[in-house]
Amino acid sequence: VKFLQGKKVHIVTVNDYLVKRDAEFARPIFELLGATVGYIQAGEDPGGHEGLRAKAYACDLTYGTNSEFGFDYLRDNMKTRWEDQVQGRLDYSIVDEVDSILIDEARTPLIISGPARDDVSRYKWADSLARSLVRKQGQCNAETARRLSEWGRNPPEYLLKNPKFDDAGKRFRVDPEMLTEDEAEAIEHRQLYVVQRDRKSVHLTHEGVAHAQEEAGIGSFYSGANMECPHLLENSLRAHVVYERDKEYVVQDRAIIIVDEFTGRLMYGRQWSDGLHQAVEAKENVPVKEETQTMATITIQNFLKLYEKIAGMTGTAMTESEEFMKIYKLEVIAIPTNRPVNRNDHNDKIYRTFANKYEMIVEEIHEMRRRGRPNDPFLLAEVFRRYRPILQGRIQAGQPEGPARLERLDEAMRRFDAAEQGDEKTIAFMMETYDELMGELATGRPILVGTTSVENSERLSTQLERTYGIEHEVLNAKFHAREAEIVAKAGWRQIPQRGDKTPLGNVTIATNMAGRGTDIKLEAGVVYAKCKVPLDVLQTKPDYPASSLAMFPLGSTKCCIHCEEYDPATKCAHCYKPKLDPRFPDLGRKVCSLNAPCGLHIIGTERHEARRIDNQLRGRSGRQGDPGSSRFFLSLEDDLLKLFMPDWMLKMMERLGFTEGVSLEDKRISKGIERAQKKVEERNFSIRKHLLEWDEPMDYQRRSFYSERQQILEGKRLSELIWRMLDEEIDTFVEDYLAGDYAARRVSDWCRSGLDVTIVPSALTEDEPHFLQQRIREKAREEAHDAIRTSLGEYIDEEAPPNEWDVGGLLKWAERMFHHVGATQNQLRKMQPAEIEELLVEAANRHYDEIDLSPVEAYLDPKYGRSALADWARAKFSIDLKTDQIAEGSADRVKEIIRQKVRSAYEWREVHYPVETIITRSFNTAGADNVFALQQIVDWANAKYRLGWGTDRLAGKSIDAIAQDLVNA
Repeated sequence: VKFLQGKKVHIVTVNDYLVKRDAEFARPIFELLGATVGYIQAGEDPGGHEGLRAKAYACDLTYGTNSEFGFDYLRDNMKTRWEDQVQGRLDYSIVDEVDSILIDEARTPLIISGPARDDVSRYKWADSLARSLVRKQGQCNAETARRLSEWGRNPPEYLLKNPKFDDAGKRFRVDPEMLTEDEAEAIEHRQLYVVQRDRKSVHLTHEGVAHAQEEAGIGSFYSGANMECPHLLENSLRAHVVYERDKEYVVQDRAIIIVDEFTGRLMYGRQWSDGLHQAVEAKENVPVKEETQTMATITIQNFLKLYEKIAGMTGTAMTESEEFMKIYKLEVIAIPTNRPVNRNDHNDKIYRTFANKYEMIVEEIHEMRRRGRPNDPFLLAEVFRRYRPILQGRIQAGQPEGPARLERLDEAMRRFDAAEQGDEKTIAFMMETYDELMGELATGRPILVGTTSVENSERLSTQLERTYGIEHEVLNAKFHAREAEIVAKAGWRQIPQRGDKTPLGNVTIATNMAGRGTDIKLEAGVVYAKCKVPLDVLQTKPDYPASSLAMFPLGSTKCCIHCEEYDPATKCAHCYKPKLDPRFPDLGRKVCSLNAPCGLHIIGTERHEARRIDNQLRGRSGRQGDPGSSRFFLSLEDDLLKLFMPDWMLKMMERLGFTEGVSLEDKRISKGIERAQKKVEERNFSIRKHLLEWDEPMDYQRRSFYSERQQILEGKRLSELIWRMLDEEIDTFVEDYLAGDYAARRVSDWCRSGLDVTIVPSALTEDEPHFLQQRIREKAREEAHDAIRTSLGEYIDEEAPPNEWDVGGLLKWAERMFHHVGATQNQLRKMQPAEIEELLVEAANRHYDEIDLSPVEAYLDPKYGRSALADWARAKFSIDLKTDQIAEGSADRVKEIIRQKVRSAYEWREVHYPVETIITRSFNTAGADNVFALQQIVDWANAKYRLGWGTDRLAGKSIDAIAQDLVNA
């Protein structure tokens, strides 16, 4: 519809693979409608010089990633010729995986950088210092742990008086680096830096700064040339403490490649800003790139808001509907699924330790791929309870094997009721019983395991090989090139070459499956064959309802779990399934709904901060009515639980008997984790909202600047634009120079540049030179006294012995500020801090008493502002403006006078400058009778003024006369 209206449509998706795939898939359809389709790829004609991008953007529909569209927008606005721009209008945008782009990527700015400086040695220096701090912090942590262990339940009484002591001890045992400074003080823990993992930040404490300054040996970090040191050091600490290899980034070909935290993809060409990327490079000992500066930038949020209209689609947007409405004014509408979702989403299983969790994940994978059922005795027991009535019904129907199977089921339940927790023999008997009862349904299932980092995926891969030798595929940032091949086989099974021929499910480990944009196709047999509508159903069951066939076509899955045609009164006599397997529909409604025995099984190794990402992983299973299941395995050592699990939940777990090797599975805990995720989502929403608000001034300036720049490039209404800009500048400067506080502001500026003293203009209201100078000296002395007290604390620690004082740094600072102090380093070391302060105060007073302040008298002239305005106008516009001409009158009158003179001057130049230029260029060294020069001038004049002159019109005239003729024309 939009392209029929003459609009350009940009279709945005998450990666180049999907861009190319979708464009080539959709092209034949759109071409039948008369539309042209193009697409852009990263790294292909990035500057647009080859014409490939311009050709793609010239199409009615253009496919591309959000970053490529954004970078083309920035690149176009950096080009110096309109003809070189490629993108064109931003009319209409359709965003695929809209939550991934507008939510997950919202905080990621698109930045085009240029070189800033080539000195990278300071990053190596900061890295060395950060390593020293990390080692020292480790020693401090060990010392505190030893002391807490010695205290046991009897810590010193004075510490117990601190209300934060108990909580601080608990937090220290979970993660020492997560303590706040107050909590560290409560347990007398020496803390050099505070870590905020949720914000990926590290801040030096006062003690950390002192240790770093001593280690570096360069004096105070907060004076002179050292002011950059804290920023460099904190970036290096972030690199060592917060940013983990194979999680936030990988090292490839001696370079740091960022890993997308939401999709697990490698983000080639991306760099962290503000020196963080260089800090990580120094940490990993790879070549440190030159620091860059931003040449152009825009956030994804603000870029997409440039479109006249925007729409999008995704399978996981409902949890963020509020954000879509508040920030993008987009209403979220849920489209019903084509067929019911038949996936079992089990409660989370929580273990005490990370290692224990991974052991149980391996066990779940082992059993699921073999027989499609977990080794969970509680789940199996519930399956047996639900299966018993079905078995009794089969016995009544005369099934010969029924009594024996019922006896085995009852025996399994007796053993379960009598067994102690973890009784492996009982669990094995229950699993064998399940296999016998389910028959053909007890076969291997394909499994997709979602991990949160490359490191975790490799850890699980190693455990699978070592424990059971399970063949599997790993899809992460290191193996992204085989993604299509790996995903294509994720829904398959394989027949063992030896032993039991029961099909085994394929196992695929994927780092952050979110945003992959790939559909896992299930191989024939993965879904129970009798749950597929037979191709000959109309021959075998002529009365099969046409409505059923419309909803479930031939060959499609018809699962009983949430079947919309379920009829309990007739036991679904209208359906084909009860004849093929008399256990249905009860088996599907009662047993399969508890534990789906077929389809793809999803295992999540950790909860993500956003529920959407978990839902995207789960959503790979149970598509188009297929059965499936999912379960998340958690531990108290997971990042999300460490950050947000409240004390009451830990206490509840302890009451429930939560020990090593025991799992907890409770709806209340799953709900609690969802609340924690919601809390994180709300915080992230707040961050994105504030980021948008903070970026509004820059966005306004960017839009205004780019709009005017584009107007200039296209040559549209330039005269109007220039006069508007001149009028605005005249208004601004006239109001500034004629403001009542102009003289006071100039005095304040002089104090800042001449004395290095900050005095607000409102404090400089004196009209007499003597009183003004007296006020300046008074304010300068006050500021100097404050600076002395602050600097003393930086250079001198009163609790340390004098030989550890940095008197050299203090003396250097004082002499730079006050020129002459009157004491040596040795003399200062022998003095008390109070005596040193008194000495420096005297030096400051002496310095400001002797300084010459006569230059400020000029600012007290009542006509100073108007005189300065006249000087500015003459220098700025080259006009003849005397102070007397604007000595009287209101600001509006002065503006009008200057405006008239500027317009007259510019009109004169508009006529004379082109003439002077062509005269100079044509004659250069030739005389007025040069025929070629005359012809060039005549051609120019005819083209510019449409005069129809010939060379005879100028022949025989002097150069001045020719110039005058051109001016008059």
